[in-house]
Amino acid sequence: MQGISFAQEPDPDLRTLNSGEPFSFAWQPNTEPDLAGYRIYISGTSGQYTYGAANAYTTVGLSADPGSGPHTITMAGTYFFVVTAYDTEGFESDPSNEVTAIILPTANNPSAPKELKKKTMRKL
Repeated sequence: MQGISFAQEPDPDLRTLNSGEPFSFAWQPNTEPDLAGYRIYISGTSGQYTYGAANAYTTVGLSADPGSGPHTITMAGTYFFVVTAYDTEGFESDPSNEVTAIILPTANNPSAPKELKKKTMRKL
């Protein structure tokens, strides 16, 4: 599978966004005649994905301009994405390169305060 990137970004492999801010992906199309579509996978850990239709973050059908979006994520954190192509028989390609999205907390969707995290952990 050819490389995935964030659409129309100066750094196609890394995107920093506010919680809920939309983003889109782009990739080079697969040219095999039995291509059925694409699957995008998401993980909280770099390089660790569970593949297969039931585990895809989203599935994208065929179009003249391969890509997907807009998407939004509201929970602050770092997220990793890859894309695969799948064919009419259900076979899936190897994953693309990985891209990273850093989602920043906002007033409406903050991450847990550090003090709260410390107070909830007690020594036994």
